Amino acid sequence: MIFEFSMYFLSFLPLWLSVVLIDAISIIRNEDNLWTEIISIPLVLVGILVCSLFAYGWIKKKGFQNRETYELKSAKEERFLTAEFIMSYVLPLFAFDFTQWDGVVLFVLFFGVFWFLVYRHKYFCTNLVLEICKYRVYECELKTGEQIICKRVVSRNELDGICGKTIRTKKFNNDYHFEVEVL
Repeated sequence: MIFEFSMYFLSFLPLWLSVVLIDAISIIRNEDNLWTEIISIPLVLVGILVCSLFAYGWIKKKGFQNRETYELKSAKEERFLTAEFIMSYVLPLFAFDFTQWDGVVLFVLFFGVFWFLVYRHKYFCTNLVLEICKYRVYECELKTGEQIICKRVVSRNELDGICGKTIRTKKFNNDYHFEVEVL
C-alpha cells in the first residue's frame, strides 16, 4: 500500500511543484494570513522526498516475492501515457486555490476520493518521476509455458529491441509489471 500511494502521490509531481511555486510567490508578495502557504510548502517537499524514497526502495528491492519469468514475444512502447495522465488528471486540479484553506480542504477531499478509487481498483498512475528516471512503459506479449499474455511492463531497458529474450518481472498489479532483469 505504501508503494502504491507513493506512485500515486508522485504522479502529481507537476501539480506539487506548481503548488510550491504558487505558495512561494504568495509568501514573497507578503500577502496576509500565510499559514496555508507556510504549512503546505514543507509538507509537499517532504511528501515528494518520502514517496520518492519508498518508490525507489520498492523498485530496487531484491528477493523473489512477486517475481515472474517470461519470454518476451513483442513489445511496443506506450509513448503518451504520462502526457495523457497529466492532461486528464493533473491539469484539472489547478482549478483549486492552494493559498486558501477552503481550496486546500476541497482539494484534499477530491485527492482522497481519487486515491481510494486508485487503490481499490489497483490502478497504476504513470508518472513523470519514472520518465525522469528513464523508465518507459511497454505493451508486451509475454510467453509463460504455452500461454501468451498481454501485460504492461515498466522498464529502463528498451524492450522492443530484445524480443525473444527472457525477462524477469516484479508484479505490481494484474496489468503492470516492473522489469527486473533481462536473462
